[in-house]
Amino acid sequence: MATKNFEKLTTKKLNALLNSASEEEKALIQAELDKRSEAQAAAASAQENMEAKGKGHYEMEASELSPEEQAIVDAAEAEEKAGKATSKKTNLSLTPEEIEARKAEMTENIGHVVKVMPNGEVEWMEGYISGVQHDKRSNACMYIVKVNGKTVRKAYGAKSLIITEEVKEIVKAKEAKVAGEPRAKRTYEEAEELRDNAKPNIGRYAMLPVGEEKIKVYANGIMLDKRSNAVLYAFKNEEGKTLYKAVDNKSIEWLDEWNEEKRNRASSEYAATKAGLNPKQKLEALAAKVEKAKEALAKAQERLDSLMALYEPAKAACEEWLTTDEGKAFVESEATEQPAETTEEAADPME
Repeated sequence: MATKNFEKLTTKKLNALLNSASEEEKALIQAELDKRSEAQAAAASAQENMEAKGKGHYEMEASELSPEEQAIVDAAEAEEKAGKATSKKTNLSLTPEEIEARKAEMTENIGHVVKVMPNGEVEWMEGYISGVQHDKRSNACMYIVKVNGKTVRKAYGAKSLIITEEVKEIVKAKEAKVAGEPRAKRTYEEAEELRDNAKPNIGRYAMLPVGEEKIKVYANGIMLDKRSNAVLYAFKNEEGKTLYKAVDNKSIEWLDEWNEEKRNRASSEYAATKAGLNPKQKLEALAAKVEKAKEALAKAQERLDSLMALYEPAKAACEEWLTTDEGKAFVESEATEQPAETTEEAADPME
């Protein structure tokens, strides 16, 4: 997709686009909004200086400023002096080493409480820095700021962001998702043993919680997922709907009732498995599996045929479109696009 020229859009339009834009576009939009905020702040400061000179250099007493206002004024003055002393480099002119140094400097501020003025707002709000983002296409480094449960992005050195020395006690993202000690992954041998121990319950009725109610079901089978080594009961209710529950789930309330047909069939299959199948039984079991495989193959072939009927026209239309100016521009933009890199070490415990 061709890069949009955000400089030509109004501030109101840019703020509206932040809700639907991609992460790369958000970085560019945020950089443009910060640039406009800084320009407005500089213009307002110049206007105030001119008015002060016209009124005899009126100066406000320090006692008339609150501590927060004084901190804002001090930070703005410091940035103004630094800007006069050194020429400002554009993001694209920064070397990879300078970018890494800037990211390292910004990462040290993760967790710090900040005063921030979100775009489109006229009042300062309190939040904290939850992470750092580097957009490789624009080479911009930005702070990820959490404000009242929302995310605000501010460019490095933005005047609408003031970092304080206070550090917020926050929960690490991984710690927020894990309660207690991590459980060791179950081995396949342990899963097989768990399945064997659960097989005697096949055919047995139980009560399962569904929402605020409980429904009566019976164990129709057991499933072992070889990828995760999870072992699940496949329960069936009166309508024939299947519900799955882990075999060690504490919410299962077993009843002294049985689906005798299912119980007897499962018992005979279990006994035959334990005793070993004779050649005839093995052949019958394999024949049943072959029939199921054939049915699955027929369904898969039918699905493939329906997809190919859609694929061929779509392929022809795509090849034709790629020869147009729009298609060529899209291919060129894809070749130059690079993903944004985000470092977010802390998560809001409320999210």
